[in-house]
Amino acid sequence: MEFSEAQRLLSKSCAGVYRPMNQTLKDLQAVRELLAQPERWTQMAYARDAAGSQVPETSTTAVCFCLSGAIWRIIANCSDSAGHSIADSSGRWSAVKNALIPEGAQVSPLRTLTRFNDMEDRSHADILKLLDDTIKRLTDECKDC
Repeated sequence: MEFSEAQRLLSKSCAGVYRPMNQTLKDLQAVRELLAQPERWTQMAYARDAAGSQVPETSTTAVCFCLSGAIWRIIANCSDSAGHSIADSSGRWSAVKNALIPEGAQVSPLRTLTRFNDMEDRSHADILKLLDDTIKRLTDECKDC
């Protein structure tokens, strides 16, 4: 996927009026689309370039992302283009994280998204399942968003 295609994906989460649940759902959908292909996902780094070297998740050379890196990539790109402040980005990060790890979750590997992503036996399919399950749950909860 070329950078221009990634930019197209990123713009999807920026559309519309800012409403917390609606924005969280849009952010999760954009993360899901960004990570849809196995080659767009990585472990042990927030982002990597085409050569496999670690790069910042906001780098134009980043071609694959861990779950946390993908979230920051979506939020940082929207923050730049939509004019949200750093505080807005932090709030959006928390909202996405809290949606992925519901309060009171008894699943200890989910204590942090990075830990969940980087577990040795974790697969790309596991990441997509977590995103899909969360998007479905939020969609069901957000019928009027």
